[in-house]
Amino acid sequence: DHIDHDQIPNYVQQQIHSYCKSLKLVKINWPDMLHYYSFLTSFLCYKENVFINLRVVIPLFKNCQSIYIHGGNPSLLQLSHNQMEYIYAFMYQRKTNPSSMNELKEIEITSISDSSTLSFKSAVKQ
Repeated sequence: DHIDHDQIPNYVQQQIHSYCKSLKLVKINWPDMLHYYSFLTSFLCYKENVFINLRVVIPLFKNCQSIYIHGGNPSLLQLSHNQMEYIYAFMYQRKTNPSSMNELKEIEITSISDSSTLSFKSAVKQ
């Protein structure tokens, strides 16, 4: 089989593309991302691995309807006001810019560290 310039066989590229395109739910376990898949964090995370880079992840999983991010037990995921603003801005941009639309309907984040600088009450806009 033909091998492209990145040394990945075309059939493997096609299988990965098909798999990513078919996913409706993406589950991310934050500790696993940082530990077992640390080689991907420079690509899939932003600002020194503080959160998932939604502008990269969403286009990879074009038909994804839900993203579930679990902080681990004990949680390693710390949310700040800036991270929540990033999520809000991302979702707002999707809503107001039809060219950026895909199937994503929700982002669920669970098991947030108690030492986060953002409390649940301040995370929810009233």
